[in-house]
Amino acid sequence: MFSVQIPSFHGKYLRDVFESIREQTFQDYEVVIVNSGGNSITDLIREYGFKEVKKNVKLLEARYLANEVSKGDYAFLLDETRPLRRDALSFISKNLHDMVIIGEKEVGESFWIKAAQLDKEIDLSL
Repeated sequence: MFSVQIPSFHGKYLRDVFESIREQTFQDYEVVIVNSGGNSITDLIREYGFKEVKKNVKLLEARYLANEVSKGDYAFLLDETRPLRRDALSFISKNLHDMVIIGEKEVGESFWIKAAQLDKEIDLSL
């Protein structure tokens, strides 16, 4: 079983991310949200039936807290701005290694999202 671990600080794109999880072709997973964004996203987390850890912490501590309450055999670290392809968990389950890094679509307009997009566009094979 995968434990999909998501730290959330503002929740603006969580519905898109939650929908992408719900639509996974691989269904053996749990979702743990570390809610540092306050009460505004609690109802959304409950709507999807995901596990919530409510504590105002920074990213590293949020990852640690999610890992503490997770029950899965594998931790899947997901950001709140990155919806998954429908076959992401299925692909990973068939390619289990110590670490699997997958490129996914970013949502939003932050500096880091623009930097990630630029990184994808740069051809380093020269």
